[in-house]
Amino acid sequence: SGECTFVGSPTGCKKLTAAEYMQWVHALQPDAFVALSEEAPCWDGVSTKKTQAATKKTEAWLAECGEKANGIPMFASVQGGADEGERRAAAVAVASRDDVAGFSIGSLGAGETPGGVRAGLLAAAIAPLPAGKPRHITGLGAPLEIIMCVEAGVDLMDASFCHVCTQQGYALNFPLEPPHKCGAGLDVGGDEDSAPGGKRKRAESGAGAGAGAEEENASRDDEGALRTEKEEEQEAEQRLVAGGDAFKINLWALSYRRDPRPLLPGCDCFTCSNHSRAYIHHLLQCHEMTAAVLLDIHNIHFYCNFFAEVRSAVGAGKFGEFAAFHRNRAAVGGA
Repeated sequence: SGECTFVGSPTGCKKLTAAEYMQWVHALQPDAFVALSEEAPCWDGVSTKKTQAATKKTEAWLAECGEKANGIPMFASVQGGADEGERRAAAVAVASRDDVAGFSIGSLGAGETPGGVRAGLLAAAIAPLPAGKPRHITGLGAPLEIIMCVEAGVDLMDASFCHVCTQQGYALNFPLEPPHKCGAGLDVGGDEDSAPGGKRKRAESGAGAGAGAEEENASRDDEGALRTEKEEEQEAEQRLVAGGDAFKINLWALSYRRDPRPLLPGCDCFTCSNHSRAYIHHLLQCHEMTAAVLLDIHNIHFYCNFFAEVRSAVGAGKFGEFAAFHRNRAAVGGA
């Protein structure tokens, strides 16, 4: 069709038709692509007529892209704006198509109210889709958003969360999984001590039953000493005061200007293996490009490990425990 959408580029806003879009797809030869879509705004007040027009345009482009796919797997875009009924109808319209390899839930993270409203829109879009094909989502990428998406049945997440953290001077820093309170030892959770990549520190086994009871609600600091819940709460409060939260620390904060520790003790990424928080703080204060490079290295490496833990929890049937652990940490500020 001759209809087009508009996309941002380094030189401004550009028109893009489905035919032009497919030229780019064939030039890039991706493993899969999402059919061109018209993304309706998700905030309140957008007219139903405008949302329905965007959905119809997306459906027409799906057919056109499918004709030109030439064997490249195609995901159908499921739109619908802030209207649960429209999202459900858009999903029903593409659910039975044989020419799609999966489905991409669009327009979330684009102005809708977080929490129950967002979860309702996501559920409405996913419910009609077959379980045998992957569900993909863009726009949602923070840890609790990832957890919500997994619970809803999303398989693939595509977001700029790590780089947005980097741009704001944040380093991801949180325990990847709940501390195990049974078995050979204690998997160290806590603010500073989760060690991605399978290198988690453990309390030595063989201690008496009394020592084990004391360790149940404690983690270890950088020198291996047990920290009490009160000490963890104090550290969480310091994070908040410095502009961080339960999942990240703010390297712009002056409290890190002489901190010799890596961004996350135990992390085996290049940044944590070679540089300190004080050095990253210095680079940020001097507006050095290297700060963004080093933060991106750490954030992406760490988040890949987070996703590995998500998959592990799902495979072990313990995702409910995993989700509750991270939600509880967020609720108390990261203690």
